[in-house]
Order: sequence, then structure tokens, then C-alpha cells
Amino acid sequence: MAPINATLGLIAGLLANAIVIATMLGSSPRIFISQELLIVGKAKIPLEFVTGVDVIDRFGKRSATGPDLDARAFLQIQPSVPGLVRIHLNDPWDPTPYWLVSSRSPDLVKSVITRPTA
Repeated sequence: MAPINATLGLIAGLLANAIVIATMLGSSPRIFISQELLIVGKAKIPLEFVTGVDVIDRFGKRSATGPDLDARAFLQIQPSVPGLVRIHLNDPWDPTPYWLVSSRSPDLVKSVITRPTA
């Protein structure tokens, strides 16, 4: 099916692509780490409940998100992001064993979370 006007069809196609890309970029969850709190998207947890952080490379990503995945885990993953961080938790009020979070800088996330506090 040809558009009524080729120029109009090209403009509409470019506009549709721009809207899809802007939506995808705008919907990426942010990771925020303060002295006391870890925030991923809308999820929050005090850092006192974090017991460890593992960086999962692109080769381990498939098993971490598939056969080795705990059904109780909190997931904030994006297939297009190669880095993955597993944040182990020990919260007596929450049965979630860990958070599995996509990150473009997983080593940086680990170093910030595990930094010594004064």
C-alpha cells in the first residue's frame, strides 16, 4: 500500500519512529544510591538490608534471568542492556532474596553500593 503522498508517508514514518524511541528512552528505570537508600525505578530499600552485590556479565545473563532465577526476586531488567547486577538482600519483613537490575555500568553500581560508610 503506497501512501497518498510519498513525502507525507516519509514524515509520518520518521515521526512514528521518533515517538517510539523517545518512549523507550524515557521509560528506562533509573538507579539512585544515597548514603542510606537504594532506589531502582519506583522500588526503594534501605542499604542496611543489602548483604552483597554480584556483577553478572553478558554470558551469565541468560542463566541469571532463566534457570537460576528465584521466583521471589525483584526484576528490573531490559534485554537491550548487557550489564546486570544481582543485589542480595536480608530484610526480615520481605521474602525477596535479591534484586536483579540491568545497568550499563554494573561495576560502578557495585562499587557505590559496597563503598565503606564513615
